[in-house]
Amino acid sequence: FGRILSSFYQACQKMPLQPALIEAIILDDLKRDFGFVSASLHQRRFQLFSERLQRMIVFFEPVLHLDPEDLFISGWEALARNPDSLTAPSDLFEAAELWRHDFMIELDRYFLIVATRTYLEARQKAKQNRSHEIVPLSVNVYPESLMQTAYFETVREILTDKVISPRNLILEISEKAEIPHYKDG
Repeated sequence: FGRILSSFYQACQKMPLQPALIEAIILDDLKRDFGFVSASLHQRRFQLFSERLQRMIVFFEPVLHLDPEDLFISGWEALARNPDSLTAPSDLFEAAELWRHDFMIELDRYFLIVATRTYLEARQKAKQNRSHEIVPLSVNVYPESLMQTAYFETVREILTDKVISPRNLILEISEKAEIPHYKDG
């Protein structure tokens, strides 16, 4: 109870009173301090994580080809953003890295879907239908997600639905986490 009260006090000092964010911080602190929590607390944290994730948006940052004779946008990088502040949702990334497996996959799947669909909508509004006008889109992904069936199925669905072509989708491995090592290779 002491750890919960301390977490509650520190969370209230850092941010405006938002019960869901404060609850998430308390659960993160319990996980960080004790290394594990009960299944019900894990499920509650995943629910809070998913609800917050659903409110995030994607911005596109241009990747420039910087030849003085030939300056052009050679691609776009999808960036996750808080809709209110337009800053990176660092709390979501920290939670994914703390809680690992299902949190990382949920984050990566969500942003892949939102980024590719938003990119398609932007291209349609700009009337970019000629294949030579469409430049690649880079989407970050945790290395662990790349090795999971759920993420692979999401990529397959996006490509099957022709949201983006395979040659225009770049999965950029995040440098925030190490590449997992498996005993069987």
